[in-house]
Amino acid sequence: MIIKYQDADFKTKRIKNPDKMKEILLYFKNFDLKESNKSNYPNYNYWANGYAIHFEGEKDYKIYDLVIGISKDYPYVLEIFPDITDKRLFLYVSHNMYEILNGKVNIEYLEELWKLGE
Repeated sequence: MIIKYQDADFKTKRIKNPDKMKEILLYFKNFDLKESNKSNYPNYNYWANGYAIHFEGEKDYKIYDLVIGISKDYPYVLEIFPDITDKRLFLYVSHNMYEILNGKVNIEYLEELWKLGE
């Protein structure tokens, strides 16, 4: 699922092509990340003007969620929210902000993904 945020509003679309989802995961996996601190980016706010990409999968009776938040104003910073739901227990693994060391997110790529969604 891809969520587009703009001016305190959001719209959601789904990408159903498994190959495209693998491509997106590989895209983000290629970034070298360094854990950062929200205080380093006090104006960071992907839900005001950005995207969130939400992956969900199931294996061994567990539901795995991964959300990656990207602000158009800070394309070199990611917010990552992984969590696991297991037997009705919600396990919040972590919520971290990361600085991208080897580039930045291509916003045009995210916009193309948005257009592919249904």
